[in-house]
Formats: sequence, C-alpha cells, structure tokens
Amino acid sequence: MFSFESMVSGAGHDSQVFGVYCPTSLIFVPSHGGISHSPKEFTRAEVWRPVYGY
Repeated sequence: MFSFESMVSGAGHDSQVFGVYCPTSLIFVPSHGGISHSPKEFTRAEVWRPVYGY
C-alpha cells in the first residue's frame, strides 16, 4: 500500500491539457538528491515501479 497526500501543485504538464477531456492526476516521486527538472534528475526504479505495477 502506498501513502498519499492530496496537495495543490502549480505543475500542469499534460494534465493541464487533458484535464478538460478526462480526469487526470500527477504522481510525484522523490528524486535522488532532490534534483528536479534537470538532466541530472534521477529516481530509482524501486520507487516508481510499484506505482505502475512493474
């Protein structure tokens, strides 16, 4: 089971476009070292795989 928290985010990404057509959501996962929106951003597979059922 995953923990979750409802939060308001300024992030739009594809949800901003598709949200008018269907329900959307964003999944936030921690990046190694807290680096975000950078070529150095990295998230271990053990973190995101369970989210997608891998």
